[in-house]
Amino acid sequence: MLAKSGKAEQAPAEFNHAIEFDPNNAQALYGRGMLYEGEKQHEQRSADFAAADGLKPQQARGQAYERLGDKSKTAESYGRAIKLRPRDEAARNGMARVRGRT
Repeated sequence: MLAKSGKAEQAPAEFNHAIEFDPNNAQALYGRGMLYEGEKQHEQRSADFAAADGLKPQQARGQAYERLGDKSKTAESYGRAIKLRPRDEAARNGMARVRGRT
């Protein structure tokens, strides 16, 4: 959110703080990974995505693919999440967004 609000320079510190406070914060790991993606820091990006993936496997992977614009992999990841957890609202909402774009 900070990056979109014009405060991109604060975003890394906010994500780092959130991860220090809760190392299992998949959203913060994912967000920091997206920052690394934008900075072409692929090793750091991969490490954060892998950590987030281990916490919420299909949801975090689906969000990453969605942000990168890969509709096929996004739908596949959200679909697996829904099969594992049929009431996972975040995955269901993600799937709805993907279907709305196709």
